[in-house]
Amino acid sequence: MDTERISRGLTLITIGGVCLAMALGQLPWSAWWGAASLWPLLIVSAGIDIIGRATHQSWLRIMALLVVILGVLYGVLVIPNGLGSVAVRDSAASSFNRSEPHSMQVTRGVAVISGGAGRLSVFDGADLVSVQGATALGSPAFSVVHKGATAQVNVGFGDTSVWQPSVQANHLDVQLDRDVVWDVRVDTGASETSVDLSALKLSSFSLDAGASDADITLGTPAAQAADDPVSVSINCGVSSLKVRVPRSAAVRLRVDGALNSTEVSGSLSKTSAQAGQDVWESAGYGSGARYDIVVKSGLGSIRLITY
Repeated sequence: MDTERISRGLTLITIGGVCLAMALGQLPWSAWWGAASLWPLLIVSAGIDIIGRATHQSWLRIMALLVVILGVLYGVLVIPNGLGSVAVRDSAASSFNRSEPHSMQVTRGVAVISGGAGRLSVFDGADLVSVQGATALGSPAFSVVHKGATAQVNVGFGDTSVWQPSVQANHLDVQLDRDVVWDVRVDTGASETSVDLSALKLSSFSLDAGASDADITLGTPAAQAADDPVSVSINCGVSSLKVRVPRSAAVRLRVDGALNSTEVSGSLSKTSAQAGQDVWESAGYGSGARYDIVVKSGLGSIRLITY
């Protein structure tokens, strides 16, 4: 029996099983950050393997691979659930709370929301913009610029160029004025993202994300100029994505990416299936208030849910 090859096979099975669970939505893609925070175990494993080679002790080389297997499982199953962490503690994060009051002069807004590794939520509120949370990445970004009846809002975790292995330390909660028509743009890295736009007036929405678990809720689409649809653009690397739309909303969903598992509920019907792109449409789509949702994803699970 070649025990070393068996151990290598078990390592690949473990990593493949974790990736499969993430692709099926059973584990969040951001859980890889928990495994990444245990990177020193790779050095320990390499050291054990070197000793095993030098002493011709195969059991030591097997132990080296088991260290990797256990590290991966601990990182993706335990750390994301808060049951243990070797990463930066939450105490290193600084809390913040910023806001800009509602203005009767503002009727339209552009919100640019940036996040690195962390938890991000966006929902409606009474202020023009209200932000609270905690970040270990220095001073959070917050600015509001008024240009006539339009407000340009920029918020974020801070210096997202800093590598931050702990997604638990950083969280950002953003509230946007429910009486303003918004163009919302979210740019985030490895994160857990919850965006509830059901009570907001929306002109467009875009999400750029890396390894992300995203849950997006859309409200009734607002009529646009020139009978254009409300554009919803989602660009993800590896992700678990849920998009919720009202049952009565007219929707077209386009999914680009051959390595995705896509599930569509409600009355949408698949209208075309080409290499790397699938299209679904609800009955009567083509005019009036409606959503045009485009999803570009490298690897992951995509669900469109009606409510």
